[in-house]
Amino acid sequence: MRDLVCHLVIDAQDVLITLVTPAETEPTRDAVTYWDATATPPTGAEQAELGTPAGKLPLYLGCSPQ
Repeated sequence: MRDLVCHLVIDAQDVLITLVTPAETEPTRDAVTYWDATATPPTGAEQAELGTPAGKLPLYLGCSPQ
């Protein structure tokens, strides 16, 4: 149980750090266009740019891997 609490605290800290870290570039979306679907499916290049292992990001976002 202690391990679970530690992981939850660390994840909460990561979220807070992410929310207060300013971006170096201008936003590419706003509150409305964020939800617009794209015409092309994701290629996985975004994951490579983020350094996220393939298959991990879609599961985190609640999508099933293909």
